[in-house]
Amino acid sequence: NTLNLQPDFVDAHTRLGNILRDRHQFEEATLCYRRAVKLKPDFAEAYNSLGTVLQAQNFLEEAVLYYRHALALKPDFAEVYNNLGNVLFVQSRPDDALVCYRYALILKPGFAEAYNNFGNLLKAMFEIEEAEYYYQQASTLQPNLVTAYNNLADVLYLQGKFVEARLNLHLTTKLDPHNTAYRINRLLLLPLLPRTPQEILDSRQRLERNLAYLANQDLHLKDPWKEGVFNNLFFASPAVAD
Repeated sequence: NTLNLQPDFVDAHTRLGNILRDRHQFEEATLCYRRAVKLKPDFAEAYNSLGTVLQAQNFLEEAVLYYRHALALKPDFAEVYNNLGNVLFVQSRPDDALVCYRYALILKPGFAEAYNNFGNLLKAMFEIEEAEYYYQQASTLQPNLVTAYNNLADVLYLQGKFVEARLNLHLTTKLDPHNTAYRINRLLLLPLLPRTPQEILDSRQRLERNLAYLANQDLHLKDPWKEGVFNNLFFASPAVAD
């Protein structure tokens, strides 16, 4: 109604864009944000929002363009540095992404999502111990940031810290009990190096029970890796030759 009465009301376009973005109606949201920046060319927040919906549609180069435009208008915009870092990471430009995450954290030291994203970059660079630190920071700063606990569990698991990984996976399903990926990670977690033949057998039986349970659930994953499922590596042991 506001737009019908005042078609040049910038805030109405941005608010509608936000609603559409939250509903994952990215094409419609894009139109709203484009209208907003056309009406108000110095609106840094709208350029950032436009970048987010373009990124969601995989128009990465255009997203980078609008993020940089937002930073030109507002150089201390920490959220934009974080968003730009995410795009550069996807574009396989880790050094540039690292610079963006560092700027985001300098500008906003308590920025939990930037810590989490920085951790993702470090994990991809095989800096596992350093990634653990950043995930720990993210979960401490924002205790309800469930993805940080899932990511922390992943790097703990990669370091052989099975008990700590399992505790963090329990937190993920406590915070988000309906998330399919987190449920799978928790139920299918296996010790990397079982210590005894009995532990191997116990782990196998637990895995079979959990697989049977999951098979009876109505679970769906469109993209397991993007949704947070991580690899569980299990080394066969000659102690159990079946």
